[in-house]
Amino acid sequence: MTTSAPALAQRIAEEAERRGLHAMDAPVSGGDVGAREGRLVIMCGGREEDFTALQPVLRAEGLNVVSGEFCHLLEVFQPSATMIADGALGKVRPGSIIIFHDGYDGRGGNRASTVEAVRIVVDRLLSDGYGFTTVDRILGLPAYQD
Repeated sequence: MTTSAPALAQRIAEEAERRGLHAMDAPVSGGDVGAREGRLVIMCGGREEDFTALQPVLRAEGLNVVSGEFCHLLEVFQPSATMIADGALGKVRPGSIIIFHDGYDGRGGNRASTVEAVRIVVDRLLSDGYGFTTVDRILGLPAYQD
């Protein structure tokens, strides 16, 4: 588990497949505070069947497994807010978890497109009758505080 560039994760997945192996990208978020408090977030990316097979291993390590989708493949590169929002809205289903990057410990920089996309998505989903919660509430954990 590490945090690396998407291109590296793709190369690893391609090489694993070429060798008849399976690979999961698993970037870690939470920093040293999250590690000390046992509240790291590990985001697994890969084939759904591989993720399903990996869940017992993750649980054996004491990790809570929550499945979600990133709002837009290119969100970290900050395309337009509309593009990010459209990507997220296309993935919404009742009970779905849509993940937006907040920039913490990541690429950093200006997240104005992400912030605006969240506003667009929330406004639209509220008008469609959706409600919201947070992953910490789903898991019954205290919210991350830095």
